[in-house]
Amino acid sequence: ISKILNNIWNLDISNCPSNHNLERKLLQAEFNVKNYLIDIEDCQEETFSTKDKKGKFENPQELLNWLKENKPTIKENEKCFSHGDFCLPNIFFNKTNKNNFGIIDVGRAGIIDKWNDIAICYRSLRDNTTGIYGKGKYKFDENLFFQKLKIKPDWEKINYYILLDELF
Repeated sequence: ISKILNNIWNLDISNCPSNHNLERKLLQAEFNVKNYLIDIEDCQEETFSTKDKKGKFENPQELLNWLKENKPTIKENEKCFSHGDFCLPNIFFNKTNKNNFGIIDVGRAGIIDKWNDIAICYRSLRDNTTGIYGKGKYKFDENLFFQKLKIKPDWEKINYYILLDELF
């Protein structure tokens, strides 16, 4: 996974026409909220409150307002070409040759903060290995994940981008 991410992130963005900066993503999220395109049943259990549970936010509009008020600082050196939805269902591996892989669902690909990919990938690995999705037969080692990426986790950004993804 780290090898695939680094290959994507190292693509030259100097002439990339697809800029998915945070302002653009927030505008798309606002469109989704205003047009009732968010299915809260498809979101993380702890994100929204329902009659059965207490979540962080009462509704998608409240989440959107929070996201607008709490935008992270994006460092220039962390802008890169991003897959945009880098999760396990969008990655194909060749079991016999680990260097052969493929990715699909690149509709949100473009220039953005690399923490967007990290957050979506982190959530996917966590949820697919704990049994939220799939059978949960593998153990996810988040320390190993960040070690392989050669970065220290920025939990503020990870949590922010996971929440932002709830509006897509």
